[in-house]
Amino acid sequence: MSTRPLVWILAGFVAFVVVVFAASAVLDWSGDKVWGRHCVVAATDAPAGDTIVPAELAVREFDRDEVPDDAVTKVEDAAGRAVKKELAAGTCITAQALAPRQVSVLLPADAVHLSAELDRRSLREPVDILFSPVDGQDPRTGAIVEGAVLHAVNPDHVVVRMTSEQRSKAVEYLGRSTISVVPSAR
Repeated sequence: MSTRPLVWILAGFVAFVVVVFAASAVLDWSGDKVWGRHCVVAATDAPAGDTIVPAELAVREFDRDEVPDDAVTKVEDAAGRAVKKELAAGTCITAQALAPRQVSVLLPADAVHLSAELDRRSLREPVDILFSPVDGQDPRTGAIVEGAVLHAVNPDHVVVRMTSEQRSKAVEYLGRSTISVVPSAR
């Protein structure tokens, strides 16, 4: 009997073992690459307060141990959100580094009292939104939204940017009391 079939079987088994070991060096049990994990990065430095647009974002692969657990992995999860603290170009963006997504809220001008301290230079500055306080109550105790951003002042409406949660709170008071917009106490 020839030993050639036995050699071929042995060679096949060795090749199989080599492939399995090579694959295990590249993939872990979950199928993710051991050497990397993707995360969204700022393509340029982003100062605190800036709203990130998709063109300013990129996706990069990092060593798995360099990527924080709360890293943003999709561009759409970071686009349109403000930066809480300065981001250096090329570093992973984390969920904690971004402010909650904001929406524009139109407040009818006849229901809003703008503080005399606010003017056109106050646009894009943080503001607090207050409801009419009960007699003798400190106006700050009536704050319903803190740290919103004054976006526009028009004759018929005021546009304020805030989170969806803050919007729900503000809308609840519209029509029930006078809304005051004042510079932020923060």
